[in-house]
Amino acid sequence: MSQQISFETPWLFQLTDTPEAEFGWEEVALPHDWAAGKPFDSNSPQGTEQGFSACFGIGWYKTKFNATEKDLESALELVIEGAYSHVIALVNGKTALCQPVHYTEARAAINELALPGVNELAIRVENKEGWGERWYSGAGLFRNVIIESRNPSEIRKSDIIVKQAFFPGGKVELAVSVEDAKEIEAKVFYDGKELAQGSGRNVTLKLDNPPLWSAASPKLVKLLVSEVGSEDFVELAIGIRSVEFENDIGFIVNGKPEKLKGVCLHQDGGGVGVAVTKPLLRQRLEVFKSMGCNAIRTSHATPSVDFMDLCDELGFYVISEFTDKWSTGAYGHFFDERWESDLTFAIKRDRNRPSVVIWSVGNEVEAQGSEDMLKKLEALVGVARALDNRPVTCGLSPHYANFDASVAKGLDEVLGSIDRIAQKVDILGLNYQEPWLQLIRSRNPDKLAVATEAFIFFKGSTYNYFNYTTENPWLDVERNDFFIGSFLWAGADYLGESMGWPSKGWSSGIISRDSRRKPISWLFESYWSEKPSVHISVVDYTMPDDITREPWACPPMSDTLSFPKFRRMPLPYMIFTNCQKARLFAGNKEYEIKSPKEFEGRVITGYLPMDHEVVTVKGYNGGTEVASHSIFREGAATKLVLDQEYSDVLPGGQLQVNVLAVDENGHVNHRAEGEVFFEAEGGFLLESAFNGDMLSEYPLNSKSAKLFKGAASAIVRRKSGNARLLAKCEGLEPAVLYF
Repeated sequence: MSQQISFETPWLFQLTDTPEAEFGWEEVALPHDWAAGKPFDSNSPQGTEQGFSACFGIGWYKTKFNATEKDLESALELVIEGAYSHVIALVNGKTALCQPVHYTEARAAINELALPGVNELAIRVENKEGWGERWYSGAGLFRNVIIESRNPSEIRKSDIIVKQAFFPGGKVELAVSVEDAKEIEAKVFYDGKELAQGSGRNVTLKLDNPPLWSAASPKLVKLLVSEVGSEDFVELAIGIRSVEFENDIGFIVNGKPEKLKGVCLHQDGGGVGVAVTKPLLRQRLEVFKSMGCNAIRTSHATPSVDFMDLCDELGFYVISEFTDKWSTGAYGHFFDERWESDLTFAIKRDRNRPSVVIWSVGNEVEAQGSEDMLKKLEALVGVARALDNRPVTCGLSPHYANFDASVAKGLDEVLGSIDRIAQKVDILGLNYQEPWLQLIRSRNPDKLAVATEAFIFFKGSTYNYFNYTTENPWLDVERNDFFIGSFLWAGADYLGESMGWPSKGWSSGIISRDSRRKPISWLFESYWSEKPSVHISVVDYTMPDDITREPWACPPMSDTLSFPKFRRMPLPYMIFTNCQKARLFAGNKEYEIKSPKEFEGRVITGYLPMDHEVVTVKGYNGGTEVASHSIFREGAATKLVLDQEYSDVLPGGQLQVNVLAVDENGHVNHRAEGEVFFEAEGGFLLESAFNGDMLSEYPLNSKSAKLFKGAASAIVRRKSGNARLLAKCEGLEPAVLYF
């Protein structure tokens, strides 16, 4: 079994092109994003796309590792899981690899370069000015770097092919093989118990009623594969599940129709840019899981191994997208020479994962429906189909292709483009095209469709896709079996793709960049979750403008009754619930409201007088109260509190800690002001203090952050030993986290 060689020394970094320098190196932990440690600059190159970050330049990283004689007799490989973007790696001063990396693994054999004993590893990363994505790319070694030692004959994970067949009575067969047709031995285990084993060139493992994987119940089994006669086995965590796509039924998992309740996510992690460890990813994904989200579209790049591991473990259906545009944008510099190898890598790495249900070969690509585009699409889809049997899509937005909303013939042009593309893909991936859904279906009755991107609140109309119609696009998913799901743009606020200074990014996610839920997220909990849910928010135009792009936004909302500038103004509210009935109470009064089904999108709207200290909404099913939510006119903040229980993480992992400013009754003061200072001691290294405000002027590596909507956050890197994090703000009782 392959082994990872530990690095002997900490990683050192400098943002210059002078690797021979004796001074100026700083100790850093990987993954690392050098742009996250720099001030924002309104005049930075590609400022709106890159969130006004200082991401361009050349950086060097170096460390040392120890190789034994046994390691050198094995296959010794350097693996860089991701970096932005041009990488040169040196082992003992000699070049091991030189290539653009981005989101695709770079791997090089280093047996001829390494020596017995201590070896030096140096990696140069260049982020060329003007070569960034149209969203925040980050910079540096933003994914794991590994030195791997393995037997030369050991089977690679990416060469293993697992196919599943389901039969009546709960019987399942796993067909296991490897690409070079070696004689192999395969075993399946669950919860420590062996379920089946076999050997041969094509091994069939027969299972009776094995545990099944789904988003609701993500049970993983362990598959061990080795060459016959070898003790070097490869371990895969796989999920046994039946996934079908039926034209008249839709998306079916283990015999049950489901909908893809999804969000689109970039890779950045808020306060640390794109330098995100697995524990920090887990915290964010668990927020989405809590609201009933069951699907993620990886926008618009091959995700990290850690991210995909978590989708398998937590239970998410994934549309895995390997790139954005083809001819333009960052990947356009490499598309012609690299698309086939990069797409092959992405599919072979993840084709045995239960979470992946659809492959996407691009997003909003150029000249949609043209002969050149269709030729490229056919080639990409052909490679994907040759490697795996999952369906293939491409995120389409033909409304950008010469579509003039004022000219009726433009719609025919758009629909004709979609018709031609439909012949090349397995599932239509439609970005914001709900207004044309029935027309598309009537012209392509044998094609399932999915909203690869969707607005979170508004909907377009037939001749104006920026129409601000308040019928939520999700309702089209509910009404149509052939429309198998929807992926919101975006799941989380992210750096880059700013609408202009001082905004540092896109702020119309359903959670903020500090992974805190926005009021609109409860609308989707009411759509997605089977758990009874009810939530009331006040429509709040006293909030500052977050400079988002309007059609992707929603009305501003707050969970508070505190409006210091108003005295006797009726307050508009929205209630989101999946309950049969809701009742609204304020003070000693009940305000009569209609049932959710009587409102568009099941969003209950109305007005309340603002002279109440507390307003409560209760949800009922069958006459029984099953959920409730209250908002308050909170008092002055008196202390900081941690907003949840925190679990310890292993050394090297990150933990985001959130604090809230609360009044003497424990209610969050959403209008609280002040600056929160964080101090880390012992086993914590403070990497970032930040908040949910995309307009904040503070660098991501700050030691303090202003309260924003009553909250501030810190990200700490866990070291060994006892740890303490102190959060303090003038005039408030501090909060402390101990490990």
